[in-house]
Order: sequence, then structure tokens, then C-alpha cells
Amino acid sequence: MKKSLPLFLASAVAAPALIACVPYEQPSYIFDDAPYSIRLNKDAALKRFLIIVKDQLPSDCKFNEGTSTLEAEIIDFTNAVNRYFPQKSEKERKQLIDNFTQFITSYRGDDEICAEISDYPEMPGELEEFYLFLAGRDILMREAPDTIPFPWEKLLSLPPEKRHYRTVWVHFMLGNHFKDDLHKHYDNCREAAKKGFADTAGLALRSYILEERYGQNIARVIRRAAEAEANNNFNLTLLNNISRQRIDQLDDGQYFALINDPVCREFLALTDTTPRFRRMVRNIKFRSADICAYYACEAGDFAEAKEFIAMLEKPTLLSTYIEATIARYNGNIPLAVKKLRQFLALAAQINPADTPELLKKMDCESGVYEGEDIRQDVYGILGLTMVMRRDFMEAAKFFYDAGQLSDLEHVTEKFMTLDELVKFIDSIETDAYTEIPERDGVPDFYSKPAIARKLRYLAARRAFREGKYDLADKYMPKEFQKLIWDYQNFIKTGNNTALSGDERALALYNAAKILRHKGMELSGTAGKPDNFPGNFGHRMTECQDCTYNTMLGTWTLCQTHRLINNTVPGFNAIKDHNTVPAHQRFHYRYLAADLALRAGTLAENEELRALINLFGGECLKMRSPQEADIFYKRLVLDSRSTLLGKLADKQRWFPVIKVLQDEIQSIRPVNSLEDVKNLMQQAFPAWNQ
Repeated sequence: MKKSLPLFLASAVAAPALIACVPYEQPSYIFDDAPYSIRLNKDAALKRFLIIVKDQLPSDCKFNEGTSTLEAEIIDFTNAVNRYFPQKSEKERKQLIDNFTQFITSYRGDDEICAEISDYPEMPGELEEFYLFLAGRDILMREAPDTIPFPWEKLLSLPPEKRHYRTVWVHFMLGNHFKDDLHKHYDNCREAAKKGFADTAGLALRSYILEERYGQNIARVIRRAAEAEANNNFNLTLLNNISRQRIDQLDDGQYFALINDPVCREFLALTDTTPRFRRMVRNIKFRSADICAYYACEAGDFAEAKEFIAMLEKPTLLSTYIEATIARYNGNIPLAVKKLRQFLALAAQINPADTPELLKKMDCESGVYEGEDIRQDVYGILGLTMVMRRDFMEAAKFFYDAGQLSDLEHVTEKFMTLDELVKFIDSIETDAYTEIPERDGVPDFYSKPAIARKLRYLAARRAFREGKYDLADKYMPKEFQKLIWDYQNFIKTGNNTALSGDERALALYNAAKILRHKGMELSGTAGKPDNFPGNFGHRMTECQDCTYNTMLGTWTLCQTHRLINNTVPGFNAIKDHNTVPAHQRFHYRYLAADLALRAGTLAENEELRALINLFGGECLKMRSPQEADIFYKRLVLDSRSTLLGKLADKQRWFPVIKVLQDEIQSIRPVNSLEDVKNLMQQAFPAWNQ
């Protein structure tokens, strides 16, 4: 085994040359080394950015979303009437409100944008702000002036209590019209909302969107977007919408000025992947140096990545992961393991500013981003590292935490002894009895409960192959437990020299039938050669340079696979009933044929010998006809006087008779020679007559 493992690991490098002809299989760390591409999760990075710069942003900028502007105008006017004219009758107040509603609905229609002052509804002096607002808006729409319309200047000069409902509106519309000064006007809009002026339409919140879209001062745009995201529910849309092109157009002087703003500097660290930022920020202290290290590492500049990591006050999850990546690349496995363990320790701490979500993994083959926690990739890498160190128990633990069923089955099946396997599955026994969770509405077969159950079944099949039937019974699913003891009892009877040859032959024949037809369920290997259903294993298909001879039932292996096809526990031991040829799929068929060969030799009754040899041929004739020919010759030569033997001699191959096919393709036991005689009578009714 010490020789086979390095060769096996070396062969993994050539794995992409193998042909895939199976359904999508779980990516493998053992065979692919790095099956996932790790990428920065920009949304998570933006969330961290908001936490990092929180102390640089105002915290009193939470605004309401508001309603439609038409509805808001009517609501504001109604509130003003009720506020200023409590002494009026309800009918009088309603008349004022209805007149304004009719006017404003028509005024904001599609037919006309502006109205004449003479068309304005009656508005007492207390409602002057509404009159001034309408007049100013008409001037703005009709004349597009270069200065603030005089009605609005007058409105803004009123005492605060006299302009409660239209101050926010005026500042917002000034920002919309005067784009060169929009930052000032939108700031005034939001300040007015903070001071308690009515903002029924949610204009303060809308001003953030328009400022990001039309603002010319990129530093102000970034700051206001961060301010909006930190205090309101924009789902990162404002920060994500800031155009990279707007930043790239800055000359070095403008860019350096942007870097000197602490909020903009942290924002550029995660959004500007160009070398310019990393070059210009080297002598400036900032908190997102680990993201610069990530981009440098992605570019293959490990020295630069280390420089940025050294700038950090303390390690972060991202910097620790990068250090582990560099250590693995340089072959420093002890350091890589140390850093990966440190990553897991940091990830266990609750720190909103440093979460594992900062990284996400993508399947290298499919290009699909996986939803799992990045810690699972760390567990997978540690599992691979432990395999290379030959610490298979530790490797199994890491692959189990990673949810890597394919790698876990490979380690437990190929590299662990049965005792080690049992010890491991007993350590996760609790999970096996936990309900399997759902993922996207279907059971998650890569969850710990599902994997624990699969491993128990794997251990049962492994124990059956090694003749440990008590262990097999302990872990075997209930529907197959009876078959274990039936098989064992038949084998014991077949080995009992005190019995007659026919009795022993019948027992071995019945055991062979169980092995032939239920061998996959009782003893199938998870990977090669059987590729137990539900796990198609690793690279099940054969190398292009390896060939299988269906006549001889043998493999001609290429040099690589001939070298690695050495002894593995439970696979290529001394040839007996435990042997599993590594390149012979459905290995249990061959073991069933071996039992049939023994049974045929023991049988004294010719018809029983004929039936057994017919069964032995059925085990091998499809995949190994040359080996099946042994049973054909025995059928003809040892049972020539039987009707079955004569028919086989005549047809020059195994006869296909429905009654006998039903028998040899079932696991119903044949209990006596009388049963054999009845079968032959049913198979050849005409001859018996």
C-alpha cells in the first residue's frame, strides 16, 4: 500500500485525460486537486465595506419610501387644510380639498404641463406655500431659467412653519433642474427631511438614486451611495451601479485625490481591480488591504499579495485563506495546514465585519457558483492534504465536514481498513439517525445525515466482502439483512463435509444465486469496479489506452494503470471470496461463478450439475464468454445424458428455456433434488410425455 498511494496520487494529475460518460458527479479534491475556483463575493465585500466605513458616515439618514407624487400632493394639501383651518366646517374644508384635487389631477395630466395663475384653485393666505410652489414650478417648466424661480425664493424665505409641506419638494426639483449644483440641492432636500419638513413622496430617498446617476463629483457620489446603503434598504444597488468607467476616466491626480478620501479608498479597494490602485495606495493605511492581496494573488503576484497582507493590523479570513493558497502553491504543506486551521478558527468567531461569505466557490467544470459555505472548500483542501500525509482518518473527518461524498467514499473504500472505517462511522452515528434536510425542495444528498447513512451502507457491503457478517448485519439496511444470514447459512452448509455432495452443491448454488442477483446490494464497491448505484465514483470509465477483452474477460492495462493496480485492502488480497479485481465490474458475478464451479464439482446428480453449470454460464456469458465456455463444456461433458446437456450440445451454447431462466435469475432457494427434478420436467414437458 505504501507504494500504491504515491502512484495513485500521481495518476490524479492525468485524470482529465479520462473519458467521462456518466451523469454529473460531485467534483473531487483527490482527483482534481482544486475542483473549485474561489472568487470574491462582491455583494458580501460591499456589506463589509459599509461596516468598515460606518464610523465615517452619518447615521441619521434613514428616510421613508413615500408614495406617488400625485397622491403625495393631495395628502399634503389635505393635511395643510386640516392643520390651518380647524375652525372651518368639514364641508368647507372638503370643498377646498376637492377643488385642489381636481386642479392638480388635471394639471399633472398628459394634455398640459403648465397652468396659468388664473386657473389655480382658491387658496387662502395660510396655504401660500402651495401657491408659490405651483407658480415656481410653472416658471421652471415653461422658461427653464438659469436661476431659482422667484416664487421659490420667496417660499424658502418664509418661516419654517409656513413652508412645512413644500420645502423638500423645492430642493428636490432644483436638484433635478440644475444638474451642475445637484449635490448641493439634494443635500438641502435631505437636510430638510431630517429637520421634519414633510416628505410624503419620499423625495429625500429618491434624491440618492438621482445623485448616483447624474452626479459629477465621483467622491460625493461614492460617499452618498454609501450613506444611502448604510441607512436605507437599497440592497446594494447604488454601490453596484457606480460605473467603473467613471473611475477609469480619472487622471492620476484626480484618482489620487479620490484615494485620499477614506470612504472612497475602501470602496476602490474592492471595486478597482487594476494595478493602478494597488500601486498608488501602497504608502496609505487602509482597512481593505486583504482585498488588494486577493487581486494580487489572482494576478499571480504573490510577493505583492504578501506586502498587502503585512499592512493589515490583524489577520482576516481573506488574508489567511490567501496565505494558505500561497503556501500550497509553494509546497509548504505544514504552513498551509496551519493557515487553513487558523481560517476555520476565525470563521467560528461571530464578526460581521469578517465573515466566510466574503468568498464563494465556483465549480471549475460547470462554471456554476455553489451555495455552500467557503469553509467546506477549506475542509476539502485539508482532506486532500491529509490523504497526501496518509492520515486517512483525519482526511475522512475533513471530507465529511466538507460534504464531499465522492472523496469520502474513495478514502473509506480504498485506503481505510475495515476497523478504521467502523471506528469512523461510529463517530458520526448520531447524524445517521437525523432527518435529511431539503435543498431547493428535494432531499440534500450531500448533507451530513445523508452521507452518514451512505457510509453505514458502504461499511456493511465492505464487511460482507470481508466475511464479517455480524458487522454487515449491523450496518446493512433492513431489507437486505435476511439475505446476509441466508447467504452465510448456505455457505456453512456448503462447507460441511459431513453432508452429501448434492446437499453441499445445492447450498452453494443457492448462495451463488444470492451473490449473483443481490451482490450489488450486498457487496458492491462504491467506486471501481462496481460503481455502486447512487455514486458513480471517480473516473469509472477506463483509460483510452486500457482495453477490455469480452471474450477473455480480462483487461490489458496501460503502463500507468498497471503500476497503480497494486494491492489495496479488501481489493487485491490473496485470491479468495474477498478478492475484488480492481478492473472487473460486477465482481460479485465472478465470485458467484466461482461458487457455481465448486457446486458443480460437488454435485453427484447429473440434472443438478446441469442446472448449476447453466447458472454459472449465465453469470459470465455476457461480459466474459470465454470464461463462460468453461461452464458450457462442463454442462455438455458432465451431464451428457440429461435433456439439458443434450440440448446444449446440439445448440453449441447455453439453451434459453423460460422455466430454467426464471429459476437461475431468481434468488428462490432450491431445497432438494426433487425440486430439481420438477424443474426439468417443467422445462422439457414433451420429452417427459
